[in-house]
This record gives sequence, structure tokens and C-alpha cells, in this order.
Amino acid sequence: FKDKKYYEGFLCAMVWGNIGTYQNGRQRFESVFNKNNEKEISDKIDRVIKLLNEGDIEKSYLSLFDKNPETGNAIYGVGEAFFTKLLYFSGASIEKLNIKPLIYDNNIRIFYNNLLNKLNESRPRGAFNRYIDYCTKMDIAKEMLELPSSGYVEALFFRKDIRAFINS
Repeated sequence: FKDKKYYEGFLCAMVWGNIGTYQNGRQRFESVFNKNNEKEISDKIDRVIKLLNEGDIEKSYLSLFDKNPETGNAIYGVGEAFFTKLLYFSGASIEKLNIKPLIYDNNIRIFYNNLLNKLNESRPRGAFNRYIDYCTKMDIAKEMLELPSSGYVEALFFRKDIRAFINS
């Protein structure tokens, strides 16, 4: 992503996230890695990154749900757990973003719900509102822990021992 090789970075993020290893995974994997889909996927990634460069995380995020070929950037087989990887890696070097996009996969979603329960807070309504609330909370934790980015905070929750402790 730093070298602006967005399509290659996207494919690496999909492999890193184990795309294709779940229900209907083979068909989704083949679609994402099909050379015939490269231009369409690349164009969508470019549009998402353009929105992030404009500082608009919400439009970037929502466009990845939008299946309208004229307005949306949804990529077949790539749901929230995977497209937030795209947002995370592509947004990491964009300075003008006040809150950096983070990965919001199933493990993180469980952690976030447990966190809200422990804080006695209700879940925000709407997928984007939950996502940005999570990113904001991780940004606050980054400041409290004096870490360089909220990605460092999030990385802690990928550790099984820490997840087990928080989820207990």
C-alpha cells in the first residue's frame, strides 16, 4: 500500500485474512483472484482510497457495502471482515484522517461487544456507527497507552491470551 500497489496489497490482505477458508469460500476466493476481475477490483480500490484521501471514512466504508455498479465499491465475496482490512492498510499512511480505519473482523466484533458490555454501553445503531465507535475507542486507548497508532492497540486483541482474558 505504501508503494501504491493497491491491488497487490489488497490480494495480500485477503490471503492474510484467510479469504476462501469459510462457507462458500472457494467461489469467493476464485472471484477475488480471477485475473478477469482485476481491473474492476482495482478501480473500486482506487475509488475507496480516493475517498479516504479526501478524509471520508464513512463514504469509503459505506461504498464497500454498495453493490450498485455506478455508485458502489462492493467486491464480490468481500464482506466487512475483509474490506476493513483494505481500509486499515490503505488508510494507515493517510495523515489527514483524524481516526484511522481499523480491522473489524469476527474476533474483533466479539471483543468490541464484550467491551461495550463491560463499559455498560449499548451498541450503536448501524454498521458504520459501530465501526467508527470501535475505531474511536481504540484511538482513545492509543492515547492512554502512549502507542504510535491505534493499530498497535488492535494488534493486542489478535493475541489469543488477551482475547480470552477480555472475553471471560
